[in-house]
Amino acid sequence: MAEQLRTNGNGHGNGHAHTHGNGHAHVFHHNGEGRHMTKVFKALSDGTRQEILRLLESHQRTVGEIVGNFKLSQPTISRHLSVLKEADLVVDQRQGQNVIYRLNDEALSSSMREFFGQFRSCQEALR
Repeated sequence: MAEQLRTNGNGHGNGHAHTHGNGHAHVFHHNGEGRHMTKVFKALSDGTRQEILRLLESHQRTVGEIVGNFKLSQPTISRHLSVLKEADLVVDQRQGQNVIYRLNDEALSSSMREFFGQFRSCQEALR
């Protein structure tokens, strides 16, 4: 598989072109879909954020309830929640004094299908 960096005339790359043996080239731009997928994988790359997602899978929780499950400060957990929210993996909703977080399971599953569905070796497992 050949790979080359495309430039937009000023020397800055705007994407990668991957040419497959079948002659079809797929260009991945670092905007829109690609940028969102990067946010998803950044969010999933941290063990604490993975634990938060598992915690929210059972039911929605306040920030205080989430913090109570970790030996981390509230500001640290809030930063983790912000990364998860930026990736659209959690949704927050204000209820009075509290902010309630829930897992956005639809976004999680669609992101995984979108990414792993690109690979023949994963397509069977996704059925």
